Amino acid sequence: MAPETAKTTPQAGQEVDGTKKKRSRPARGQRRYRREVKAADDLANSKEAGVPATRGVSWRVTAKAGGRISDKRVIFTADSSRFITFNATRIKVFNTSTGLPLHVLSLSSYLEQAVCTAVQPNPANPLQLYTASSDGIIRLWNIEGGSLVQFWDVGEHITDMVINPKQPKYAYVITQSEEKTASETTARSVKYTCHRFGFETRKKKVLLKTKKPLLALEASADGNYMAVASRAMAAVFDTDSLSELSRYESDEEITSLAVHPTGQSIAVGDIRGRITIWYNVIATSKQNAVREVLHWHPHRVNDLAFTSDGGYLLSGGNEMVLVVWQLRTRHKQFLPRLGSEIFSIAVSPDQTSYALYHKDNTVRLISAINLTVKRVVTGLQFATSIGDQQTLRTGLLVEPKSKAIVLEGYPGHLQFYDVADDSSVLQVEVIPNPVSQLDDGNGSRINARITHVAFSADAAWMATSEERTSIEDGQSQNFLKFWEYDENAQSYKVVTRMDQPHKGPITSLKISGTSLIAVTTSEDGTFKIWQLAKTAHSDVKEHWLCTSWGTYQNLPAYDATFSNDGSIIAIAFGQLITIWDAFGSRLHGVLASPLPRSPIRRVRAVGTSHLISCTDDRVYVWNLLSCTLLWSLRLHVHSIAVDPSQSRFVVLAHEDSLPGSKHSPAIRRTATRLLIFETGSPTPLASSSLAVPCFSAVFRPKKAESDLVLLNQNGELEVLSQNDTEGPRVVKKIEEQPSSRTSLTNLYQNQPTQPTAQPYKATSAIVFDISAPSHVLPPPTQMIMSFLNSFMVPRVSDDTVVDAITEKVEEAETVEETVDESDGGLIKREAVDIVFKEVLVSV
Repeated sequence: MAPETAKTTPQAGQEVDGTKKKRSRPARGQRRYRREVKAADDLANSKEAGVPATRGVSWRVTAKAGGRISDKRVIFTADSSRFITFNATRIKVFNTSTGLPLHVLSLSSYLEQAVCTAVQPNPANPLQLYTASSDGIIRLWNIEGGSLVQFWDVGEHITDMVINPKQPKYAYVITQSEEKTASETTARSVKYTCHRFGFETRKKKVLLKTKKPLLALEASADGNYMAVASRAMAAVFDTDSLSELSRYESDEEITSLAVHPTGQSIAVGDIRGRITIWYNVIATSKQNAVREVLHWHPHRVNDLAFTSDGGYLLSGGNEMVLVVWQLRTRHKQFLPRLGSEIFSIAVSPDQTSYALYHKDNTVRLISAINLTVKRVVTGLQFATSIGDQQTLRTGLLVEPKSKAIVLEGYPGHLQFYDVADDSSVLQVEVIPNPVSQLDDGNGSRINARITHVAFSADAAWMATSEERTSIEDGQSQNFLKFWEYDENAQSYKVVTRMDQPHKGPITSLKISGTSLIAVTTSEDGTFKIWQLAKTAHSDVKEHWLCTSWGTYQNLPAYDATFSNDGSIIAIAFGQLITIWDAFGSRLHGVLASPLPRSPIRRVRAVGTSHLISCTDDRVYVWNLLSCTLLWSLRLHVHSIAVDPSQSRFVVLAHEDSLPGSKHSPAIRRTATRLLIFETGSPTPLASSSLAVPCFSAVFRPKKAESDLVLLNQNGELEVLSQNDTEGPRVVKKIEEQPSSRTSLTNLYQNQPTQPTAQPYKATSAIVFDISAPSHVLPPPTQMIMSFLNSFMVPRVSDDTVVDAITEKVEEAETVEETVDESDGGLIKREAVDIVFKEVLVSV
């Protein structure tokens, strides 16, 4: 839950009770970053960015979900009934027995531009915990209420923190800072320091200072000594005198550290998979220490953990195997096939559970009795795959039934994520092997990825496409699958699979929102229409098959979209947009942009009569009823999303593509510009510069209006809701007669005239440019009738004239009654004369 005191947070150096302390000045790096943020805010309203100013409608972040479950080791409470995970901005408390979240503590309103780097329970109060953040502040929180109790400013960037149970009034922290140099042109060096910070005295004492990164900090169970490790050495310090007891150099890079709870020994893991146990670490002489090496892991040891009684040592790495070492007999137990690389290991104080955090952003609770998985807590899996995937090829989708966000999570899997509950609701294994490196049977390796996903309107059907590329020769194969939702299994099952449906890579996959018709496009220059058909097999009653296909001038097809009523399909062939009948696959028109510089990469239908197309450097908005271009903007778009409930869309553009940006070059290369448009105007409804780059966006429908969901580079889902700064706007509604006409008939047939309140007003004729290519023009009969109608004046009956005059006179009388008598009747007489003149002219 959100902290209760977010709006009344004291300034740095103060306590919540109001005791004033000296306010420390922000570090130079923080001041520089704040200037960059202010420049980004100024750019949001700047007219020099190539985008017109906004129109008074703002969007604000109302919720955050996803991200990494835990940036570091999972923490158990003293009674082992709960465990705690944390990421950059949120802390979650889970029930160990059920695996369900109990409390969620949001830190975004307190940390602002900082991130949480360490969490430690309060030894004096089990209902409180300490947090350390990159802004150099240690905070004390109430877990259940989510309120801030007190905070202390250390003054340096904190990377890790440990609270010694023997000395609860101290915090041992690892800080990072820049050393000052005499010349500004010389690059500044970074120093790492291990401090002991006193909560009462607010003073620091240095234990260790080095220019090499300090990666681990551990305290003994009795609190008598502390151990700190860098990549090349491990040092042990006495907690009373703060003197260094022992130091051990390693010939290999150290990757993990663990302190024995009862004995005087520590264990370190290295990059070669070796585990070195150092005994008698509090000896004053290095010769008195005894070393023992355990080796099973073929790769680096990611984490080590001793059990509470010190009888066992747990280790894990990228082998996806938990190894349990019995220290007395050196006997090993294994828990294999855990599904993903092990990042960290935690042991509950009662020794009944192990908490493993994995690369797929999953926490698995293991029973210490029989080494079985008891509970699984899954986060947004894409958050830990960003470095491997770089981009999200499937984009963000919304499952129409549950409104869950759908995206590719662990390689080969689709994840359905509920942003409201911040939890994973379903995972579908699209590619049989969850590992991205597969074997085709001939000894060569292939890289498999999900490329496209689509849903039917009722979510009863799902379509996926995957691509498998050989690493040796670069040849690729495509597979198209149609899935049916199984109510009994509460998941999707494959009904139809097509191997190599196109000769080239599949570029798009869409399903109509009104009927069970799907379309695929490919770089081989073809598109194919797929429909659901009956089958004679008893096991499978229905299957999907290709009913038609088409091509246009041998151009590659990059994208396709259905109209909202499902009657037409717009397909982008090269630099052209072709309009096809969805049922008969007949070509009805071609749209050509006036600036054919690059091929059209994206096509989206908006509302009932508009179409959006995006090239590498421009955005175009078309009117399908008149086949005309409404407006265009120069933008380097990398993602686009359409609101299904309104005629608006959102564009994510790279900040470095906008002219006049005031960002520094480093910020411009990574920042993202968010623009929200309506189809009728090139002036955006909202414009904002996002400091954290975003991969994709999607509108999530609600009862009133849709929310905007963004996926940023941190793997977080940000939910944005509309906030109209101009207040409620009155929109005049136009009553329309019900009609069964479709977008296809609206394009090429005259709209029937409906009775209106003012039938005596003449309508303007439609003008066609006959110099355009023949395949763009409508049928000749439509042009001839439009030409003849332009010479005809509609006949107006006498009853219509009388009714119109009567209506105007009544309006004039109303105006006359509201005019003040002090005006001498001059204004009311002029008003009546003007009304009668309007009636005569109109007749």
